[in-house]
Amino acid sequence: MKILAIEFSSAQRSVALLDGLQAVQGGVTDLNVAACVAETGSSKSRAMPMIERALNEAGWDRRQIDTLAVGLGPGSYTGIRAAISLAQGWRMGQNVEIRGIGSMDSLAARAQAAGWRDRTHFVMDAQRDEFYMAGYDFDAQSAKCCEPLHLVAKEAVLKILDKGGHVAGPEISRWFPSGLELFPDAVTAGLMAARNPKNIPGEQLEPIYLRAIAFVKAPTPRHISTE
Repeated sequence: MKILAIEFSSAQRSVALLDGLQAVQGGVTDLNVAACVAETGSSKSRAMPMIERALNEAGWDRRQIDTLAVGLGPGSYTGIRAAISLAQGWRMGQNVEIRGIGSMDSLAARAQAAGWRDRTHFVMDAQRDEFYMAGYDFDAQSAKCCEPLHLVAKEAVLKILDKGGHVAGPEISRWFPSGLELFPDAVTAGLMAARNPKNIPGEQLEPIYLRAIAFVKAPTPRHISTE
C-alpha cells in the first residue's frame, strides 16, 4: 500500500507519502512516512509542486501510488476543492482508490496520538462570524466524538473557555488567545485512510460544508438605448 495524502483545509497545507502493508481488519503493519511536505499560507501553496517535492524526497514514481487520502474539511473551501479536484483527476489517469477523511476527525486523531486525554472542542473558522465546532473525548486507543460537528457563534466558544474547557484548532489564537493551536495534517489523514479501507468513487467526493449551497442566477441586463 502506497498512500498519497492531501490536507488543504487550513492555512497550513500538507501532502504526505506513506508506505505499508495492505490494511487488514482495521490494522496496518509497518506503515511508515516516506515523505511529508508542509507549507503555511494557503494562497501560495500549490498541490502539484508539493507532491513532486515529496515524490523526489521519497524516491517514488507517481505511478506507484495506489491510494489517495483527501482531507474533506470543513475549513478552507478553496483548498478543499483544490484537493478534491486533484484526486478526481488523478483517479481518471491512474487506477487508484480514494478515501475521504474529515479534517475535524483528523485533528482529533492527531491530538489523541499526541497524548491528549481531556475533553476538547475543536474549532475552525467558518467565516461570517461563525465557527465549525465538534467535541471529542480521548482514551489511549481512540478519539470519540461526543458533540457532532455544527456551526456556532463566537459566544458559544467563549462560554466553553469561561467554564474551563479546552478548545483547539488552526490559527485559533486569532480569536481565542487561550486556545491550543493545532492543524489537520496529511500524515494523520494518511494513517486514518490506511485503517479505513472504504473506497469512495471520485465523483462522490464532496467537501464537508454545513451551510446549504444555493446559487441565484443573475437577471439578464436589459439593453439601454442611447437614442
